[in-house]
Amino acid sequence: MRRLLNLSAKTKLNIKFYTRKVGGYLAFLLTVLCFGWLFDRLLETVFMLGGFMATRFCVPKIYHFNTTQKCISVSTMTFLFGLAILCVPNNISFMWNIAVGVAIPIIMYIESLLFEPQTEKDKLIELCKKYNYNELKTQIAIKFFVDKEKPKDVWVWLCDEQNYDIEWDSVKTMKYRMKKQLFGEK
Repeated sequence: MRRLLNLSAKTKLNIKFYTRKVGGYLAFLLTVLCFGWLFDRLLETVFMLGGFMATRFCVPKIYHFNTTQKCISVSTMTFLFGLAILCVPNNISFMWNIAVGVAIPIIMYIESLLFEPQTEKDKLIELCKKYNYNELKTQIAIKFFVDKEKPKDVWVWLCDEQNYDIEWDSVKTMKYRMKKQLFGEK
């Protein structure tokens, strides 16, 4: 029991981070399965989710909103729309459900191609030069706003690959300040 109480701050942060992330995905999964059960299409919903999961990790990138809440909300609404499409007569094949599940990440990939990130790498580098960012700070900005990496991933990159000693909260604050300075957004 004492070993559990003596966990490092990094370990506690990782536990907290992954608990929230897994909790969000579980809420999404349970919501979609609940609606599948309410529509009396639970098996079809499972097939659709299977098709989605199989394709989701094969697609190079998909469109993401700036917060996890928005992503999960839109994903849930998309699946509920997909379930509404599935409320067709029972004589339609189960393959239709898999096709809908596979189509969702493909549509999200096409959206990511159509709605390019607001900041292209060259424009961002120019903005960084305008505000006299050094090379490391420019790389951090590129990771945040072009590569769309999460603050946790940037923090790990800074600590491990750059041997930069920085606290997790400082990285989140850095992203907020950079976004405000470079784009005038909160």
